[in-house]
Amino acid sequence: MRVNLGRVRVPAARARRIFCVVALFTMTGALGSAGWADDNQTDSRSAPPTTQAVVGSSATTTTKPSDDAQVRRLVSQLGAADFKMRQAAQHELERLGERAMPVLVEFVGDANSEIANRVGSLIRRPRDATLRVETAAKLLATADPDWMEKGVYMVFETPVSDCELLAAKLDQSRGRDRAILMPVVAQLRMWRSMVVRFEERQARLLDENRTAVADKERRLHEESMYYQAEAAYWMAVDASEEYSDASGQVSESTTQPATSRPVEGK
Repeated sequence: MRVNLGRVRVPAARARRIFCVVALFTMTGALGSAGWADDNQTDSRSAPPTTQAVVGSSATTTTKPSDDAQVRRLVSQLGAADFKMRQAAQHELERLGERAMPVLVEFVGDANSEIANRVGSLIRRPRDATLRVETAAKLLATADPDWMEKGVYMVFETPVSDCELLAAKLDQSRGRDRAILMPVVAQLRMWRSMVVRFEERQARLLDENRTAVADKERRLHEESMYYQAEAAYWMAVDASEEYSDASGQVSESTTQPATSRPVEGK
């Protein structure tokens, strides 16, 4: 189940935070109560496929210099004046798939809006953890709500492999990028701890042949990932907006001209 909050603007940032906290406590309570479920309880629904929330793929995406040059040429073509040239370049980049990702991520948020939009639509979730975190960090740094959401969900699917890699990005970041990453990393660490505890409990339940309880808890766990990611997303959006507001106020106060006063005694 995907919780789709849309892009509705809530007047008070605090209201969004309250919603996230309530949702998280609801899901945490549900997960906790599931642990006391009757061992003999049966469920007529079939168990969902095992999620990949814990272990990321070890596949590594590499590109040759010739591939890099080709991708850069195609990205440049995405900004061509001719529509057919832009479409042809996009189709070719889609064909290259993940091979193009290491170069594509460099153009996320490009100054050319046509290139930026087309690159954004080409970005997929990389299998390689390092590239995945690099891509997520770039998407978050755009401060665009839609791309930020994509970046958050990218790492929340595999918190164990991605958490400390994203934390390293936080250590290297400054300014608005750092403000955006801080709540995401904090929430991701919380989610990682929940995932580790969940998998340990799943192993015990399966060893004890309590498959009905394990299946029920897995369904709840899979749903809770969306609440955790959504909470991180809204906190990142709030952080971005608050940083922009604070920067604007500082800029306004430093650029405001001195008030002229009439000369007295003349």
